Amino acid sequence: MWNQLAEEFKQCTLCKADGLLDPKAFPILMKQPPRSTDILFILEAPNRDDTYNPRKGYLTVEPNTDPSGRFFHDLFINELQFSIEDLFVTNSVLCLPARKKDKYPVSSAQRSNCIVMLRRMIDELNPKIVCPMGTKALKATDKLENHGYSKMETSVANPTSWYGRILFPLFHTSGQARNPRNGRPETMQRKDWRRLRSEWERRRAQQTC
Repeated sequence: MWNQLAEEFKQCTLCKADGLLDPKAFPILMKQPPRSTDILFILEAPNRDDTYNPRKGYLTVEPNTDPSGRFFHDLFINELQFSIEDLFVTNSVLCLPARKKDKYPVSSAQRSNCIVMLRRMIDELNPKIVCPMGTKALKATDKLENHGYSKMETSVANPTSWYGRILFPLFHTSGQARNPRNGRPETMQRKDWRRLRSEWERRRAQQTC
């Protein structure tokens, strides 16, 4: 099913005609199919390097990419206690947005177009828990089904029933998102991921009863 979806997503042309994408943009997906689809992590958008670097061309969340990827990897392995082969991650938009000055901001039109792909992925691969990481990803999930959350400060690690499964918002793992003044400190993020582990265990126990 993953390979079929990946091929389908690669054929998408919704944003190309409207100038919403970077000239070299294409759908950025995981390099390998996920071994487990129990928990889906949703980030906002591809970064430039994953699109332009000829050694990449896939969604990278790796310990040797950047501090954000290194911290994510640490939390995934040591707090969630999953093997990296179980990583199931995507972006709320699959292609690198058009450049504006030195940034690649996601437009509302691109987000609306890509929600079709996100819905397909969730419907077909049926994760038990969906984790939007950061405010932009949280708002993207609200387009699938309203969950009543608008701010990460009040929704983080606060699971709720959503779209036939559990929504479990998390802060992004970037250094900026770990700033105590306006983000979620590392110690608290580690607690959030341990709570995610408990939520996953609870859901698994319910299914085996």
